[in-house]
Amino acid sequence: MRKRLFIISIIISFCIAGCNKEEQANRSSVKGILSAHQIDLVIKNISRVPHYDVWTAKNDYTLLVVNFSLKNSRNKSIIVKQAQFNVISETGKIYGAVQTKGNTSILHDRKLKSYDTLQSGIIFEIPKEERASELLFAPSFAKDKPIVISLK
Repeated sequence: MRKRLFIISIIISFCIAGCNKEEQANRSSVKGILSAHQIDLVIKNISRVPHYDVWTAKNDYTLLVVNFSLKNSRNKSIIVKQAQFNVISETGKIYGAVQTKGNTSILHDRKLKSYDTLQSGIIFEIPKEERASELLFAPSFAKDKPIVISLK
């Protein structure tokens, strides 16, 4: 009887430990690089500026410029768009990317072939008092599980 209770307690403890690890993996606060869905997303540089190239932030706002590299390790091409990126602030507000055109250093709709790499930047306009906490990349194939990187 003691052996059974001992074995059951070990099984339960492994189940609890496994659930906690899975929960921690979903809330990963990796800064810089994250691999998910066979996509490697590497943050190269983050800066907050009042203006960038031809774009100027509205009053009481700043531009958050995120330079990154994205590697497609999938067996098929993917489309990468500005609309697939969002920033979540520490207060929980979500900010979408500024829709830009004509600048080659900023991300525009791009087809990324299999095993190809993209290096680009993306601009977000956020209030001066807000601090960005996470970058979300939600490509269509990721369904309900976007790639999330901590910006802290």
